Amino acid sequence: MKKLLLIFLSSFLILQTVRGFDYHDNELESEESLSKLYDRWRSHHSVPRSLHEREKRFNVFRHNVMHVHNTNKKNKPYKLKLNKFADLTVHEFRNVYTGSNIKHHRMLQGPRRGSKRFMYENSTRVPSSVDWREKGAVTEVKNQGQCGKYKTRSIMLDMKGVFTGHCGTELNHGVAAVGYGSDSHGRKYWIVRNSWGPEWGEGGYIKLERGIDDSEGRCGIAMEASYPVKLSSSNPNAKEDDDLKDEL
Repeated sequence: MKKLLLIFLSSFLILQTVRGFDYHDNELESEESLSKLYDRWRSHHSVPRSLHEREKRFNVFRHNVMHVHNTNKKNKPYKLKLNKFADLTVHEFRNVYTGSNIKHHRMLQGPRRGSKRFMYENSTRVPSSVDWREKGAVTEVKNQGQCGKYKTRSIMLDMKGVFTGHCGTELNHGVAAVGYGSDSHGRKYWIVRNSWGPEWGEGGYIKLERGIDDSEGRCGIAMEASYPVKLSSSNPNAKEDDDLKDEL
């Protein structure tokens, strides 16, 4: 059965991957070279900044560049790059681009009211990897624009590889899991589609570590998972049962 898993993640994403912005170590050696790097980054991502705000934006950019540089020197299964959000602070980013208060809505809804009709089929014989994009079941990546909170700098930036960093479980952003797999080192991951445009992450997607000990999953991916159901084969517009409603 074709199902795309809708999940809500905790604060995690500003730096990027596939079409990210590259720099050289010698561009970090002085204030002058950093300033030129900032101007080159602004031109690359078409980020307009007034003369009045350039200085404070440059200060944030410098901090984020060094975070990227220092993180990438460590032996981590992912690498960071500078995307179009690289002169924003984490506070600014989460106030503008992540605004789903999942805990608030869940409290208003009360106890879960699942229909208990869903059953796994052949759960002991699942394939080692699945990618619903290859089956034509995934729509193109869109940019939701500003919506309102992600708080981990390493996800606000772009990355390539499997993200294994800390990002908390305070859910505030919805994404879609469109598959799963493992890398050449046997590291398991979810294929997650985001909504910040195809220039973010790996073409709008990120590989998020799968199979960790915490039941919440990396970045809270397993905390509020939901999936679509077909109510009627003959009447796709049939009124939904109360038990299946979920306003989240």
